[in-house]
Amino acid sequence: MVLQKAVNHLRNRPKEERRATALGIALLIVAILFIGWTIMFFKRIQSSSIRTESIGTSVNRAFDLSAARESQRQLLNVYDNSANPASQNAEAGLSSQNGY
Repeated sequence: MVLQKAVNHLRNRPKEERRATALGIALLIVAILFIGWTIMFFKRIQSSSIRTESIGTSVNRAFDLSAARESQRQLLNVYDNSANPASQNAEAGLSSQNGY
């Protein structure tokens, strides 16, 4: 009965007001459906069997830093070996100039 009165009341209104009312009702329905979908989506994620902790630990196990550390040591050794002869040559040059 109340719904019938509301519909009859809208029929007597201008077209713009009827269109605005229809848009408002459509947006309300879409909002309700979206809220329901998000609730269902997050409940499914919560109840899924995938564990985020196991993903994190497996990634840490898969990435081994020993190879990177070994490469770093080798680079430092090469750099130290190449830097030492240059400083030794410079010292030798200074000592030979002082000898003249």
